Amino acid sequence: MYPSLLALNAGVVILFQMAITRWGEGRSILTHMTLGSLMFTLGLTCWGIGGHWGWFVVGMIILTIGEILLFPSGSLFIDRLAPPVLRGTYFGASGFRSIGFFIGPTLGGWLLEAVGGSRTFFLLAGVVALGMLFYWLGHRAHRADQSVKRSCREPA
Repeated sequence: MYPSLLALNAGVVILFQMAITRWGEGRSILTHMTLGSLMFTLGLTCWGIGGHWGWFVVGMIILTIGEILLFPSGSLFIDRLAPPVLRGTYFGASGFRSIGFFIGPTLGGWLLEAVGGSRTFFLLAGVVALGMLFYWLGHRAHRADQSVKRSCREPA
C-alpha cells in the first residue's frame, strides 16, 4: 500500500498543482499556510482513523493538497517575516526543519511501536494543528512590527 500512496501523492501534485497555485494567487500567505496546515491535519486524521485502505487514499489526497499549499508558502513567509539584514540568518535557521528527515523515521518508528498507528497519526495531526497557532503568531508579530515602522516614518 505504501508505494501506491506515494504514487498517488505524485499524481495529485502533477494533476492539481497548477490549479491550486492559480486559485491561491490572490490570497494571503497566512491563508495558504493555515489552509495547508488544516489539510495536513485532516489528512493525518484520516490516516489515524485508518482501518480501511479508503481512509489512507482520502488522507493522502487531502494531505497532498495541503502540501501543495503549504510548502511553497513557507519560504515566502520567511522572506516576508525576516528583516532584510537578517534574511540569510532566517533562511539558514529554517534549514533546521531538515532535522526532521533525520530524526523523523526513528522517532516515528518509536511512536508507532509505543502508542500504535492511530494514536501516532492523531498526535501528528495535533502537532500540525498547533503549528497553525505559530504561523498566526508570527504573522501577527510581523504586522505589528510593520505598523510600528510605518508610524515612525509618517511625519508628525
